[in-house]
Amino acid sequence: MHRVPTRIARYLILPILTLLLAAPLASAQRHDFTATYKIANVNEMQDKVELTLVLTLHNATGKDVRDSAIVLYSSDPAPITVGAFDLVKLVPANRNITVSQSFTISKSDYEHLLWGMHPHLDFLTPDGNGGTLKQPLDLIRQTPSPKTAQ
Repeated sequence: MHRVPTRIARYLILPILTLLLAAPLASAQRHDFTATYKIANVNEMQDKVELTLVLTLHNATGKDVRDSAIVLYSSDPAPITVGAFDLVKLVPANRNITVSQSFTISKSDYEHLLWGMHPHLDFLTPDGNGGTLKQPLDLIRQTPSPKTAQ
């Protein structure tokens, strides 16, 4: 009778415990580039909105990154390129830089931002072989959006 708890532990509890402990490690991803952002200079027009995105970008790669681009996409299910920030000549290793750019976006994209959705931004860097490495930026909004703060 003492063998039943041992079998349960061996065949059921230990594998479940192993999975529970391993899941957070497997889902953890390295975030080389993160940014905080804020929205400024908003000018609402009939069906478009002009605004300025201000990003404070952090480079956690441990090496300087040169000649990079930050691209803004629409929030559509099949996103299209809205525009890009000016070329970022240098993002120093383990440091922050602040960049800003004015964009004209759709009214629906602006509504998404008002409700707390982050802008869709990718960080493009040279891969060293003549190509480009594209990474999504992990974003945190510096100030709460007006609709979610209510």
